[in-house]
Amino acid sequence: MCLLFAAAATGGESVPSAITESHFCSCADSPAHFPYAMVIMKSAQGDLVARPEGQESAVQFVPLALRYGKRYCPLESGAECYGEFEHPCEFSDFRYGAALAPYFLSCKEMAR
Repeated sequence: MCLLFAAAATGGESVPSAITESHFCSCADSPAHFPYAMVIMKSAQGDLVARPEGQESAVQFVPLALRYGKRYCPLESGAECYGEFEHPCEFSDFRYGAALAPYFLSCKEMAR
């Protein structure tokens, strides 16, 4: 799906020319964020936010959200957006922090 998104979003340009950025959120960040890895595939129509997952000897990307500037929205069209976030790690904390907190009990306290 990500390759199809990149090809469609770049207007038929080759996928390697698509602009991507990676973010590795960490408890050591300032401010601290729960550990989470994301890849963002940029396009003029909006950015696809995805999570890389290793599967044997390959990596696949699980789509998480669409980003329009600072606004993050579900993949389903017409759904209400999650909100605006200054940094991708703020989005992952908002969206997945409650599920990650029990595994990283001291994560947010490390930055204090």
